[in-house]
Amino acid sequence: MILDSVMSLLNTKRGFVTDEIIASLKTNLQGLLVSWNHCRLSLTPKFHLLLNHSVEFLSRTGGFADMGEDRIERAHQDRARN
Repeated sequence: MILDSVMSLLNTKRGFVTDEIIASLKTNLQGLLVSWNHCRLSLTPKFHLLLNHSVEFLSRTGGFADMGEDRIERAHQDRARN
């Protein structure tokens, strides 16, 4: 349930990210980490990215649910090049 909430918040469209969404995402990510650790699941690199970088990315982009796959791939390539 917490993971569904996190993913819903991350699916905010560009221009619709608010301080409340960011705060809720931070709270839900903390709860997700507690639940994850309780289940003794491993912390994979993808989970690390979700926990440690998704809030900053969502804040910086202002939302990315409506970004096309091409834009996301281009962002990955630009990031790798830099």
